[in-house]
Amino acid sequence: MDDHHAKNITNWLMQSGLKGLPEEDLLAGFCERCNAGGLQIDRASAVMDTLHPVYERRAYRWDRSRWMQRVFEFGFANPGGIPSDWQRSAFHYLKRTGGTQVRRRLLNGDPADFFLVDTMKRDGFTDFIATAHRFDDPGALGGIDCFFSQFGTRVPDGFSEADEQALRDLLPCLALAVKCVVVPPPLQRSISARARPTMCCMEGLRVAGANASLQRYGFPISPTSPGSRTRSILKRSFPCSMTTPTQ
Repeated sequence: MDDHHAKNITNWLMQSGLKGLPEEDLLAGFCERCNAGGLQIDRASAVMDTLHPVYERRAYRWDRSRWMQRVFEFGFANPGGIPSDWQRSAFHYLKRTGGTQVRRRLLNGDPADFFLVDTMKRDGFTDFIATAHRFDDPGALGGIDCFFSQFGTRVPDGFSEADEQALRDLLPCLALAVKCVVVPPPLQRSISARARPTMCCMEGLRVAGANASLQRYGFPISPTSPGSRTRSILKRSFPCSMTTPTQ
């Protein structure tokens, strides 16, 4: 993927997050644009880890070649103690270990030891990457703690080093776009609909990884930018209402 496609994807994610595009549409649009830019993704899923009962472990998924239910929930352990889908997932592994990425090169014989990866191997997938993007202050926005995402490809040689780097650069922006729209109802009632996406994105842009990605693709963001400068940059780069939140 060249810088032109990466910048367009970043721009689309920020604009879509500000507009409040549903989480499943953000994931689908991200994957479709990655494919158009030369990074082949054949299946993906994502989940925002939060304490809120409506959003807790609600997952979103996308498939390039066949229809599937785009929103589903990870199951919990049954009374017999059988591990739940969540406990067997790569997301839970990253949460438990504190890691940021786990990869299974299925074409090289890596174990298909996570939930969904076993079926992906049977479906002809060659590579799998799962990532975790943690937020510095989970208490600032409804207990949102981390954005998990995972991607599979059927490319014969799996993901290349350039593919892996492109995902590292772009995924913080997807995480922030999703965070813009995952706002618990009590907070929604206290923030105007036009101001809410702007507030979420402004808070999220303080995450250093996303700042680095935006800066690489031509957006003048600095990880140390104070709030006033971030607001000014967002207003110039992504025209939108900067309405002051209502009480």
